[in-house]
Amino acid sequence: MDINENNDENSTDVIVDIMEVWEQEFLKKVKQKIRIIKTIEDALLKGSELIDKRDESFIKARNYLTENNPVNNALIKYMTAFIEYDTKLNEKYYPYDIDELNLLYEKNTQFDENGARKKVHNRFNTLSFRNYVIFMTLKLDGQYDSKLDDKIFRVKSSDNREYNPLTKIPKQLRAFLPFRIKEYDIKSAFPTFIDNELGCEYRHNIYESIGKKEFVRILNANSEEGDEKWYAKNILKLKKVYGNSATSVLTKDRYLNKGKAFRDFAKCESECIYELVKLNSIKYYVRLHDGIFVLTDIQCNTLNFGKVKFVEKECTPPVKRDGVPNLFYYFNDKGQVKITPSSIADYFVQENFQRISTKADKLIIYKNTNNIIEPFNVNNDLLSILKLGVIECGYQREKVVSEISIKYDLMIKPALRIIDPKVLKLYRDSRHEFGLPFKNGFYLMDKSGQFKMKDYSQIDGFFPKHKIQEHEFVYTDEVGMFEKVVQNVSDNNTLDFQSMLGYLVQSYKDASCCPAIILSDKNADNVNRNGGRGKTLFLKALEHVLPVMVKGGSEFDMKYTHVFADLEPETQLYVIDDTVAGFKFDQIYTQITGSLVCQRKNIKAETIPFELSPKFVFTTNYLVGYNKQNNSTNRRFIEYQFNNHYNQNNTPKKEFGCTLFDDWDINEWNKFYSFIYRCVSVFYNHSIITPIYDKEKDNYNILFNDTVKQEVFDIVMKQVMSERSFFTVGVFLTKYGEQPYIHTNPKYFTNKNTKLYIDAWFTKQSNNDDNIKCWSYRKDKRMWVYNPDNISTNSLLKKFSAIPSNL
Repeated sequence: MDINENNDENSTDVIVDIMEVWEQEFLKKVKQKIRIIKTIEDALLKGSELIDKRDESFIKARNYLTENNPVNNALIKYMTAFIEYDTKLNEKYYPYDIDELNLLYEKNTQFDENGARKKVHNRFNTLSFRNYVIFMTLKLDGQYDSKLDDKIFRVKSSDNREYNPLTKIPKQLRAFLPFRIKEYDIKSAFPTFIDNELGCEYRHNIYESIGKKEFVRILNANSEEGDEKWYAKNILKLKKVYGNSATSVLTKDRYLNKGKAFRDFAKCESECIYELVKLNSIKYYVRLHDGIFVLTDIQCNTLNFGKVKFVEKECTPPVKRDGVPNLFYYFNDKGQVKITPSSIADYFVQENFQRISTKADKLIIYKNTNNIIEPFNVNNDLLSILKLGVIECGYQREKVVSEISIKYDLMIKPALRIIDPKVLKLYRDSRHEFGLPFKNGFYLMDKSGQFKMKDYSQIDGFFPKHKIQEHEFVYTDEVGMFEKVVQNVSDNNTLDFQSMLGYLVQSYKDASCCPAIILSDKNADNVNRNGGRGKTLFLKALEHVLPVMVKGGSEFDMKYTHVFADLEPETQLYVIDDTVAGFKFDQIYTQITGSLVCQRKNIKAETIPFELSPKFVFTTNYLVGYNKQNNSTNRRFIEYQFNNHYNQNNTPKKEFGCTLFDDWDINEWNKFYSFIYRCVSVFYNHSIITPIYDKEKDNYNILFNDTVKQEVFDIVMKQVMSERSFFTVGVFLTKYGEQPYIHTNPKYFTNKNTKLYIDAWFTKQSNNDDNIKCWSYRKDKRMWVYNPDNISTNSLLKKFSAIPSNL
């Protein structure tokens, strides 16, 4: 293809739909014989004996266009949107080379003198393509009648060139035909013709020296006024190749007469093509400037005519890219939008939506992106997702959206049930491996501390959508702000706190060691709720690592049937925040060490097995009691006390000059997540470390949280101990009842709680008073006995054997 080859390509004359014209004529012909015929389909079916060779070519083209509606052609769709609507459709659905598409965009972009984009003729329009298919079919079937068809197809000849539907269609669409074609064209046509004129051999390297576009521009250089300077500049460029013969290439005659060079060489083209067709006995062909198109089974044996050489070129559709998703709709031959249940289901599957199997008859859909899933709201978001898959503009888009609306409830929503359901298997760490899902990959650490970065496709299990996936991770040994917070709040128990954090973020659950964690305040007094120690900051840190559900302590009620109704399968930590004083931790023994039953409203209860159930965390501003004899409680809970480094006057924001988490940059996030990995490493190497606190003191402060109560108890105890060498709960309560203020103050002590108070009081006082240490409790007699001489147990029992047990 050479200069001026696009002479007629931008014609905007009204184009006739030639297929419609033929259909009307054929229908009329059949009706003359069979009067009951109403449609073209009837005519083709019942008037088969009236079909001639020319009709067969039209039917061949018609069948192709029916099966391959141009409206569905991606090249036509994308370029029409760009040229006519100034819109670039989603590249994701473009089946061919994206770089080539961008080149087409660039080629079809023009600007006026003010920099505004100009409207260009759309050579990718459907009607031109339809007529092109018919034209090529008639020509190569030998059914083209020039006298009849040249006018219909607007074919014309000018200056030894033919302009036809082939010259008007973009080269990218040429191969979309009911048959395969190929091209024979002249290699370096114009340079060859110049060599023939000059009797030289410059054609082989002309484009390397000057460049094809520049060479064509020079040959077209023109000045009817005879601008000598402009002429001299162009001659100078030609001299790079032709030397002193340059003036014989761009002659004064060609320079002064616009289009003279083109007309001279187009004549040579015509003569060469005539020789090619004649000597190879080619009967049916279509001319395109300096070449011809024929069916692929046509063989030309004579291709060389002196210096002129014809080359055979393939003409094939553009190669499709791998993995391009399909559309869920198409346009039939009548332009109607067609959507099927299977196409909807296939569309959602290819867009990585998954239907989850459930015991209840409930439609649950998840969006899966690199094994990262998030729940999809079918009722609210289905239409918006479908609209994203509508790759159309203008009226065509309106037609698709309208069809979606019509079929939305009756066909589209039910179609989602066609998707094969899958079991929702969430990722869980193994006993000796811990990993986190970042934006740049899944980072896995083994027990030895070795890191591996894995692609999500290599991971067995899904991840819920989580804020951690917004971060790109690079490990660092630098100490970050949160690590300093842990050091500040933990006194000398930093390693203990790290092991606790490592235990909580590791999603593997060991049935032999899976305690709930209690975060409390050191030196709490069960009266003043100071708080502000950093517990909330710990919870926020955990929320940046894994899925956490937080429940307020006041709203958590195990007596409520649906207490776990809102627990999601992906939740890995269940936090009961700010528990009240005296909270009954033993009420969730079963949930900590066993399966967890979720009684959701209006559906059957769901059991989450132990290995998939969340770990539990409690926070409180109150004292947490401890009974060393209560093994059931002690093995299920571990307490971590926060010191008062942070308080109302010294907050983390004041200390670090920013709001932790909210104001961090990428470096601080890397420090944070690197520290989390180190915490897991501590847990791997040391298991979970239980801090040692003075729980006897906590127990005492829990009981004696009222100064009046403390004073009353001290008075009664001193009276009892001064009057007796042994006493029982009954003795204490009798003496307590004799106090004059008993009727004006609350009844602090009863049969049920007095022993707890006495035991706690003795434990504390014995640390400071050796005489108190002489008192001990005799379980068989249920009494406290004074034994300063350390008499043996047997002797002591004989001494008090006569004492009634009800004293």
